[in-house]
Amino acid sequence: MNTVTDSDPPALRILLVEDDVDDVLLCRDAIGRSDLSCQLSVVGSLREAISCLDQAGADVALVDLSLPDAEGLDAVTTLAGRYTRLPIVVLTGLHDEDTAASALHAGAEDFLVKGPSSSDSISRAVQYAIERKRGEETRRARDAAEAAKQRAEQTVHELERNYRQLFDSNPHPMYVFDTETLTFLEVNDAATTYYGYSRRELLARSVTELCLAEDVAFLTEAVGTAATVDRWGPLRQVKRDGTVVEVAITSHVLSFDGRPARCAVIEDITEKELLERRLRQSQRLESLGQLAGGVAHDFNNLLGIIIGYATMCAHDLEVAAQTDEHWRTSYDDLRQIIQASDRATNLTRQLLSFARAEIAQTQVIDLNAVVTGIEQLLRRTIGEDVEMRIHLADHPWPVEADPGQIEQVLLNLVVNARDAMPAGGTLSIDVEPITIDDYYAAHHPGVGVGRHMRLRVADTGVGMSQATIDRAFEPFFTTKPKGQGTGLGLATIYGIITQAGGHAHITSEPDVGTTFTALLPATDEPALSAEPLAFDLSDARYQARDHETILLAEDEDSLRLLTQRILARHGYTVLPASNGHEAIKLADRHHASIDLLLTDVIMPQMNGHDLAIHLQATYPALPVIYMSGYAEPMLASRSTLPAGVTLFSKPVTEQQILDGVRRALDARRPQPTSGAGHAEPDAAQAEPDQESAAAAPGPRLA
Repeated sequence: MNTVTDSDPPALRILLVEDDVDDVLLCRDAIGRSDLSCQLSVVGSLREAISCLDQAGADVALVDLSLPDAEGLDAVTTLAGRYTRLPIVVLTGLHDEDTAASALHAGAEDFLVKGPSSSDSISRAVQYAIERKRGEETRRARDAAEAAKQRAEQTVHELERNYRQLFDSNPHPMYVFDTETLTFLEVNDAATTYYGYSRRELLARSVTELCLAEDVAFLTEAVGTAATVDRWGPLRQVKRDGTVVEVAITSHVLSFDGRPARCAVIEDITEKELLERRLRQSQRLESLGQLAGGVAHDFNNLLGIIIGYATMCAHDLEVAAQTDEHWRTSYDDLRQIIQASDRATNLTRQLLSFARAEIAQTQVIDLNAVVTGIEQLLRRTIGEDVEMRIHLADHPWPVEADPGQIEQVLLNLVVNARDAMPAGGTLSIDVEPITIDDYYAAHHPGVGVGRHMRLRVADTGVGMSQATIDRAFEPFFTTKPKGQGTGLGLATIYGIITQAGGHAHITSEPDVGTTFTALLPATDEPALSAEPLAFDLSDARYQARDHETILLAEDEDSLRLLTQRILARHGYTVLPASNGHEAIKLADRHHASIDLLLTDVIMPQMNGHDLAIHLQATYPALPVIYMSGYAEPMLASRSTLPAGVTLFSKPVTEQQILDGVRRALDARRPQPTSGAGHAEPDAAQAEPDQESAAAAPGPRLA
């Protein structure tokens, strides 16, 4: 056996599995005399062979067929099955062709007869076994590689076919584009249908040619910095017919005919973006409305004090002002204060309408009648250079709303339309019954399904941009010159319509005109006939009768003192209290009757509603009038006043207080009726009451 040095190639590791000492010596001698550079390991049993192979391995094994723990071909079968890459040469003492064939079939590579064999036969058998084993492994590896290649090619072919089917049949527009030139490389049928171009036309274009000019830079930068899979948008694209759509593009990297490319899937998000903008606008208006309602509530208390004291002073100076120039100047100054306060009152009420915090005096109305009733005022408002066209519904459905607020809606819209048509134009007012279906309601948040009345006001004025439309309902937003608008007109309209359970929206185009549409849900209740709203109240009506006593609960000191003075000046006995508990104590200590409770709604410790419930348990017939700066949840549902509840909306004028108190007190007096069933006025007040009762039957606040 040749000597192995560090410079020689690795020695061949031979494992001899033989239990006969003489045969071991023969084999060792033969291997030593061969030209093999090897390391020989000898074991005497199958068990030892397995242990040696597990620990050190071998390049070839010489295995005897007769071992202490294995007879015949058992050792060959076990080793061949356990070590599939190990070449095995069988050693036997008999030259038997059947045995040789069985050994080769069991996994041996060669068959060697024991005896005084030459070194050449040992060397040849070992090398042959190794080469045959390696050749077989090479062939198997080649076959496996070829099979794997075929499977890979088949998989690629199937993937390409599936990808092509997915690409061609996908309902979403898809295209492949070159990431360097941005030109189209492939498009699917959905893309040609969506954009309106033929396949040839699209393949002759670039992706940027579909974009608006303002979005080209965004798309170019997005492609240059995109991840392997990325999403861009919203991006505005233009179809062949000129329609501008908003899309989101999801794309991934691929190689197309050896060119760097991306495959893009297009999602039309035009409606989604529109709905999200409307939702954001609604949320913004809601938050602005809460702010506006809080400001208006606090401001109303201040206005009530200013108006009340100014009115009393003006009343006291009225006679002196008729004969004395000095007092006339003071009287005129007070009138200016009152007029300015009235304008401020209207401003706060617009804020409350926008915030849906003003309680509406709703009733079932006919929109045709409301439009007809205010038509003359509207025609005087627009001027002669504007043509007004009114189209009423042939068969209108009644709606539930505050008629005064609907008139305010019409007046605000007509004023806006007039200002938008400085050179004249056409103003159209249309009333029409429509039915909202599920599809329309789903695409217009805030609109309910079912019967509605549509009130539409359109003009041929300067129109508005989309950016202006998006902010049109915001309070204090105006496009008018400084000093010519408060910015509350459309905000007030929005509050009124939504408070009535309806929906308001605007469509407009610059230099074409603007259309405002309000949808109000219809009701099955019959509409009430319109009644004159004017009052003719004489001073005698305001006076107390029979020492009437009023329990007044108001936590604002200045307002409580002012209201007490107004009532006391007209003969009423007033029991003033700063909160609900104090009012209860006053009522308990007062031994005479209490004819009316006049109370603020929100007070510390006990609110006005709870106070009324407590007192009416003792005085079941006690009339109650509430005062509030904004809508209170304990009084109103959906910002509408329940039947039988009387509410003064702050700021309250002297006339409103006196008239409302008088009506509430007179309502509980027993009234004799005539044969026709009409109430006769009290004899002591027949003259003043007959006219006012005819003008406005039933309790109503002036």
